[in-house]
Amino acid sequence: MPRPILPSLLTTTSSIITPFSASFIMATSSEQAVGGRPRGPSISIPPIEPSAYPSAVVVVTQAASFPGLHVVRELLSLKAHVRAVVASQDEANDVADAFVGMGQALRILLVPDPWVPGRFDDIIKGSSHLVHFVSPRECSYHGNAELDMLTPAVEGSCSILQSAIRAGGLEWVALVSSVTALGDYRLSPTEDLTRQAAGKVRGAGEAHMLFAACNAMAEQACWQIWETHRLQSDKPDVFGMTSLLPVNICGPEVVPRAMRDDNLKLFHAVQGRYMGGEDRGFWVDVRDVAMAACEALFGDISATNGRRYILSAGQAWLPELGAMIRMEKGIPLPDIDISLASSSLRTSASTLSAAPGSDTHATSSEPATPTDPHTLHNLDVGPSIHDLEVVYGSLDFAVRDTFDQLRGTEWGERLGIVDRRGGNGRNNRSSMPTEGEGRP
Repeated sequence: MPRPILPSLLTTTSSIITPFSASFIMATSSEQAVGGRPRGPSISIPPIEPSAYPSAVVVVTQAASFPGLHVVRELLSLKAHVRAVVASQDEANDVADAFVGMGQALRILLVPDPWVPGRFDDIIKGSSHLVHFVSPRECSYHGNAELDMLTPAVEGSCSILQSAIRAGGLEWVALVSSVTALGDYRLSPTEDLTRQAAGKVRGAGEAHMLFAACNAMAEQACWQIWETHRLQSDKPDVFGMTSLLPVNICGPEVVPRAMRDDNLKLFHAVQGRYMGGEDRGFWVDVRDVAMAACEALFGDISATNGRRYILSAGQAWLPELGAMIRMEKGIPLPDIDISLASSSLRTSASTLSAAPGSDTHATSSEPATPTDPHTLHNLDVGPSIHDLEVVYGSLDFAVRDTFDQLRGTEWGERLGIVDRRGGNGRNNRSSMPTEGEGRP
């Protein structure tokens, strides 16, 4: 049964509010959208169910990111009020462009320096829930590990949790980390788990190790803050917290303009870059990540509090997925002979789980050895299916939906896509309701 939601404390008296710690931008109608941008088919919103949450006020960090936009989309479909936190004006424009006409249901908050103590105080006040992406994505690395990744991840996560404690009234926090936080991100097996070691990135090719380190340290910092607050607080309403650890995230964009994050691997697979070796990895549909985040906020409080959940639809072979899309889209790639059998999707039980705030390395039946965090095996997704009620979609559909979006875009032209198939089962959803259609 969904947990009851406290009455909303959010009131809106003007379209633009500018307190000292953040710029509040109200996304109202088309004047907030950015015109003239090339775009493919957008992802529409499923019908609003009667059991929605119109009194929930949810803060979402990194709202303009690939998974962040989907989280915002799912929350809006539940009639929740969303405070979307972004780091730049361009990101603010992206969110406004994705959700035109949402009126007072969506507020966009510009926070360029989230690591500054107290920066989230005004943002958290009056909110009931928080979805926090604990680390910037790999693409945020531009040569300075500390400034680009580590500080925003660790200090930024500490800042928002401490603001939540000061504000009071928050019901639930869903952290979105990464399964890479369970791996060994060290560049050398002799190095300790230290901030200094994590910053020893020698180029963009090692950014995935930095991403893993940021997730591990930021998530651990969040659990330590939460546990300390829980033990020291004399109040019975200490907010609950759940952590989600997705694997490689694929799927369509809310508003397609470019391939980014893990979707780039699929793009490169279609180009034929992954033709040798195993090139296997675990994948999950971005829409399932967003739904899991909403379930963590509004689902069974007794089952999820203080727990971490791996999100994975299974394992897939990149050359196989690339060949499937080339065949369906009429993309030529001469002199390549690849089996087009169905994607190999697997899940199996294991002990790959860690207690909140404890050592973030994975535990399994095999001896622990330093390893690339993207090569974890035997992921146990049973708890996410049972506790979060995640119904994982087919990776075939996720990949097809991703490339169906590219028609008429620059990225589709770069591949020479010729559509040879009809619609599929996941992208045919009803349109986003406007302020006058189902909005509180």
